[in-house]
Amino acid sequence: MQMTAYITMLFALIGTLFLGGWTGAALLAGKPERASFSERGHQVVTLLVLFASGIMLWALVTRNYAFYSVFMHVDSGLELAYVITAFWAGSEGSLLFWELCMALCGAIFALTPGYRALSERTRAYFWVFFFVVNGFFLLMLTCWVNPFTQAVPTPAEGRGMNPLLRNPGMIFHPPLLLLGYAMYVIPACAALGGALSGQTREWISATRNWSILSWTFLTAGIILGGWWSYMELGWGGYWAWDPVENASLIPWCTGTAFLHTAIVGARRNALARTNIAVMGLTYVLCVFGTYLV
Repeated sequence: MQMTAYITMLFALIGTLFLGGWTGAALLAGKPERASFSERGHQVVTLLVLFASGIMLWALVTRNYAFYSVFMHVDSGLELAYVITAFWAGSEGSLLFWELCMALCGAIFALTPGYRALSERTRAYFWVFFFVVNGFFLLMLTCWVNPFTQAVPTPAEGRGMNPLLRNPGMIFHPPLLLLGYAMYVIPACAALGGALSGQTREWISATRNWSILSWTFLTAGIILGGWWSYMELGWGGYWAWDPVENASLIPWCTGTAFLHTAIVGARRNALARTNIAVMGLTYVLCVFGTYLV
């Protein structure tokens, strides 16, 4: 199963790199309409990532200790709810969950009216940036942070989950936080695409719902994380020592700033460059905050 899942992710990486090259070549040839092939191609990539993620989840539920990540976070006495949350208990699973959310977001966005409202050139640039980000995560997952590493020989029992993670907060806090991070890829790539195509304001209305949902999920994740860390360890305050909460607060601040500058931009037809810069910075800080901790 490990090899099947790994090869699936490898094909997803190859497909993403091919689609990115195809879209870039279409732009260079002055034929951005060819990027419609990228939309359909990404649907296939999403299915591949979804299939690999399904294998990971099945390995967790069946307690397949041949998977090293299962061995590290699951044991025979762990409750089913926490077995499922072991998906994002380690760095490998967290990045896989992030990649899954990001791939699904891209596939869904391609079907929305907001996406269709963008010009062909903006859409093409959007996919170029999206495939660069997607390819980066897939490269990490297939090289340095492989969630499908095999444990040899296969252990008879797993190590089990860290006792500090056996908390209801583990069920809600990490996926909400990661979902907020992942969803910001849509407005960020659309902002950069709009900047290069000349549509410096249209992307804001096309991705408004994505910006609001990203901010909402990130806010909920931060609040639940602060409550969890305070309740579990009582570090003298919600933000006293937990680097995860402090790091996630940085993109939240820029994301909140964007919600305000976007309103100004929509009502007064101003701050076009500011909105692009703030949204791009927000997603960069999402990635930076994750790797910082």
